[in-house]
Amino acid sequence: MKESLQILTQNWHPRFEELINSSSLIRIISPFVTKDAVELPPHGRRRTIHLITRFNLEDFLSGVSDLSALKHLVESGAKIRGVKGLHSKLYIFDNRSVIVSSANLTRGGLFNNLEFGVYIERKRIVEEAIEYFKRLWGKGAKFSFRKVIRWERKIGEARARRGRRGNLGGQLPDEGASIKQSRILKQIEKRFFVKFDGTDKSRADSNEKVRDILKGGVHHFACTYPKGKRPRQVKHGDIVYMAYITKNPRGIAIYGRAEGIAHKEGRDDATPKDKKRWQFLKWWPHYIRVFHSVFLDGRLSECIRLDDIIRRHESMAFASTARNKKSGSGNTNPNKAIMQQPGVEITPQAAQTLKNLFDRKILKLGTVPDSFIERLDKPEQTVTP
Repeated sequence: MKESLQILTQNWHPRFEELINSSSLIRIISPFVTKDAVELPPHGRRRTIHLITRFNLEDFLSGVSDLSALKHLVESGAKIRGVKGLHSKLYIFDNRSVIVSSANLTRGGLFNNLEFGVYIERKRIVEEAIEYFKRLWGKGAKFSFRKVIRWERKIGEARARRGRRGNLGGQLPDEGASIKQSRILKQIEKRFFVKFDGTDKSRADSNEKVRDILKGGVHHFACTYPKGKRPRQVKHGDIVYMAYITKNPRGIAIYGRAEGIAHKEGRDDATPKDKKRWQFLKWWPHYIRVFHSVFLDGRLSECIRLDDIIRRHESMAFASTARNKKSGSGNTNPNKAIMQQPGVEITPQAAQTLKNLFDRKILKLGTVPDSFIERLDKPEQTVTP
């Protein structure tokens, strides 16, 4: 994906319409929607539209949002969900670009108001925007015409009542889904892992470049686990740091960071074609797929040493040793906890230390460019987050 960033101010409708007409899947978050903003000419392209908006009946009664606009969209094939307290304005075009804006999907937002927005073509930002949309979409209340009949009756009754008695008669309900911030935070709460490559008998040279490791391995799309030992700990969105067991000096060098996708048997097993391309997959055939990957653009000797995390946090470095220390039984030595293991879960405090160190290394070394990663071989079966 090329990278681009463009400021959008007033009169941005032509750009918006151009993106609408060149996209197959459009995801929109807009609290208010009016019919004159959604009656765009189809230009012969079949489009899928997913909209997250508000189902506050007061909005429809006052006219700031238009129930007929939602009906028109659904009749045209769109899918709509409602969320209480919605304030975001976000427009996502396929998987390639986004607009983050102050503008609602209304005539005022597109044509009349003084609005400000940013058009972005950056892979990681687009992926984060899609993930945010999916979190809200999964919790949103579904639109249906059966609901609309009831809403229109309530709005009509309120309009008649208020016409006679001013603003008396009570507030109309918001029929969107209530999504508490705590629920969203719980949903996106992450755990943290360090995944090791190599063994005590097959250590990498510390002078080896991270780019060369990526060329010969699969970490640009997955972490691998031994035959018969399926990885069950990592869940969707957990952070996985990638590391290599090294010689001269001996230790573990952390060189990459990504988000994981929970392992699914069959889908996340190396195919015969994968094993032919990467011989080591015969013995390490099970995947944890990853996305949002970032790799330090240096040599392993320049990367982060796991020993630094252990020295700083001791028994509180790993989830298992921290639990054992709290319970008063079991191993509390982190150096023993990683022996003969393909990876380890680290504590949130150790993860914060590791994140700070990793971000400093990014400033010093830079990151392996997306253009380099996109040229690397991919598996037979791909998985999107």
